[in-house]
Amino acid sequence: MNENNSNENINKEVENKVEYVPKSKKSRKGDDGIYVQYRKPSIFSTILLVLIGILIGIVIMLLVYVIKINNDVDVNKDDVPAVEQPQEEQQPEVDEPAVEEKELDLSIESQFIKGLYSKIPHGFNITSGTYRASAKIQSDVPAPEKMTFTLQKMRSDKAYEELSSDGITQKLSEEYEISSNVVHKYSVENVENEYHSIFGADKDILKQDIHTYSGYVFDYVAEDNCYYGYFYVGSSGYPYNYVTVIDSCIANEDQTEIYVYDYYIYISPIINPTGSIYKEYEMTNKISDISVVADGTEYKYNGMTKEQLLESYKGNGAGKYKHTFKLDDNGNYYWYSCEPVQ
Repeated sequence: MNENNSNENINKEVENKVEYVPKSKKSRKGDDGIYVQYRKPSIFSTILLVLIGILIGIVIMLLVYVIKINNDVDVNKDDVPAVEQPQEEQQPEVDEPAVEEKELDLSIESQFIKGLYSKIPHGFNITSGTYRASAKIQSDVPAPEKMTFTLQKMRSDKAYEELSSDGITQKLSEEYEISSNVVHKYSVENVENEYHSIFGADKDILKQDIHTYSGYVFDYVAEDNCYYGYFYVGSSGYPYNYVTVIDSCIANEDQTEIYVYDYYIYISPIINPTGSIYKEYEMTNKISDISVVADGTEYKYNGMTKEQLLESYKGNGAGKYKHTFKLDDNGNYYWYSCEPVQ
């Protein structure tokens, strides 16, 4: 009786725990021919697995992000010297344009050489002369003569503003009476630029009246900060009658100096039927006597122009000179000296 009750209890308990299924279903065979099917996972387990999966995904993404950031940092670190290195290598390239700017055209017909040649302070009644029997350097030229040459050069180049003399005459010096109804205005700024170009950036102009003694004067007027140039009554003057021609040009190794060689003769006088030519301004080394004949507004010397005359004496009595131009801090070549070489 107890045994039967015990078996019934066991059977009921098995029925509560297992489910009978056909053999065709996936099952695992237990004892006594009973097949057991496991229950599906609970909702809680499913959610837990999903959360774990998401967590693992987040961790993987974080790892990937950290690795990428580190790689970017490493790349940037590698780029730092790559950026600086070209800058260091480009330093010589910065200097290259300066070198290229120094590639000078030293041919005697070049504009560069013609520009230098126009800076030689001769002519325009430079009383102390530049072409002499001994060397002459810039410091030998008095400041008023430097100003005379500068202003006369600007006058020759028409580097002025032409104005009516009305309202300006009363500002001019009483020493001379203006003989024209126009005046030429030369601004101090332009005069300084021209002066520095000829004689160097460290030289100062004279702010005073400049006389040419050839019928033209430059009055400095402080209130207008300029020079007024004009012809005056009773003007006269004796021209500095010379002629030159460039022979050759060279530069030193680093091109801080340029040497221009030329030929020169001085002709005096030009008003008599006969005159003489000299190899320097002092007229101590006479080359020859010549005939001087007026031909309209021109003169002929031995039947030639003065340029032709020089050509006939070039290398055969005419003076040969060397002019030195030096480079200043502004990249400008200024006239420094003149010396005879034969």
